[in-house]
Amino acid sequence: MLSLFWVIKIAYGCLFCFWKLEDQGKYDFVIKRGVPRVKLVPICETLLECPKCVPINTNIQGRDIKFIENYEQGEDVMTSGKLTTISQVFTRKYKGPMTSLKAMGCLELSVTPEHPIPITQRRKQTAAYLRAWRRGEKHALYAPTDVILKSARDIQIGDFLVLPKLKQITYDINDELCYLYGLYVAEGSSCTSPRKHGNKGEVSFSFGKHETQLIETTKQLIYKFFDKEARTTNAKTATVVQFDSVAIAKTLKKQFGHGACNKKIPEFLMFSSKNNTKSFLKGYFDGDGNYSPKRRDHRASTCSPTLLIQLQKLLTKLDIFAPIGLIRKSGTDIIQGRIVKLHNQYGIRISAANNLFRTTTISRHHRQFLEDPDTFYVPVRKKKEYQYNENVYNFQTADNYYEIQNILVHNCGAQHVAPGFKDEKAGVKIRERKRKRNIEQLKAQYRLP
Repeated sequence: MLSLFWVIKIAYGCLFCFWKLEDQGKYDFVIKRGVPRVKLVPICETLLECPKCVPINTNIQGRDIKFIENYEQGEDVMTSGKLTTISQVFTRKYKGPMTSLKAMGCLELSVTPEHPIPITQRRKQTAAYLRAWRRGEKHALYAPTDVILKSARDIQIGDFLVLPKLKQITYDINDELCYLYGLYVAEGSSCTSPRKHGNKGEVSFSFGKHETQLIETTKQLIYKFFDKEARTTNAKTATVVQFDSVAIAKTLKKQFGHGACNKKIPEFLMFSSKNNTKSFLKGYFDGDGNYSPKRRDHRASTCSPTLLIQLQKLLTKLDIFAPIGLIRKSGTDIIQGRIVKLHNQYGIRISAANNLFRTTTISRHHRQFLEDPDTFYVPVRKKKEYQYNENVYNFQTADNYYEIQNILVHNCGAQHVAPGFKDEKAGVKIRERKRKRNIEQLKAQYRLP
């Protein structure tokens, strides 16, 4: 006879996490000891294993990047470099440990300790792989071993997390316009006034006084695409290029965000062609980047974590892995005699030997990440646990995976592994018939139809 514990577990969800199961196809069941008739939901994979979850305020890339708690069923999220649809959203209250993983060149990733994450290891560099690399097969030397699933608590420092390259291309627009958009993300801003104050709108680009060529290029592109004569205004240390347009100012604020810390890359640029991507990134780094001959790299900084994650993802379309990270925490400082509140400052770095600038040709033999034609693999550098007491969220997607801050993770439910991945414990591919057999055994055991 089915125990009271399992009656409550099947009917209402797990006693520990109180996860509410789907209210479909209920069964009637009578239990002794005075317990009244209860409704049982069918045995399903959520009974076999409690869901794995992600904390609030976690950035998830879809058609737009936003926190996980703001996604709804039917929206698209990024998985393996392309978009997939969310078939179901789960949420619950969670109190307990949370595992935080810090991979090389990525922001911290936090999940519950049981959450399955694809990982791999560095392949032993045999003579055969070295010969293939010398023949021009650039991925041979850095190819990983087979990808397996590990729970977050079992991941060790030195394991490699999966960072898929962006592959989806939906849009193709003018390259010069993409360059202008890159300058706007780096140096631009838009402001509008209410209708009662005149309904004005202004778009501005701020440059250093020495950037005369960039100023003239910006004015020419504004006239070409927006049909506006831009004016210049000199400040203490900068030259501001401005033009007036309510419609354009409102559109740019909506597409690219308002304020430096809310800047983002819109969908039509994230999923544009490779030539569009190169033009946009060149515009961004011309406006906000700098090149160091000593370090032989290009660097840029922003206070927008959303923009930072999107820039890293966009560069993977060009087979470039760009490390990102926090370079300065928020606080206060004195600038030109004024006390100024500072936000968190994030940085992104691109090696000079890449497909975007090609400033120099340094060897890539020393690099610490792995790569194949579709994916980067980045090593875990830090791991810690902390206590958490708040809502957690998870998705169900078509291919059982989605990306958290550009890192691929498994979705909710039992550890059903998609094709190409292997189960860590079994060492063989999990079959759908094995799951169905377990369900049939449970039904037979408890005499359910």
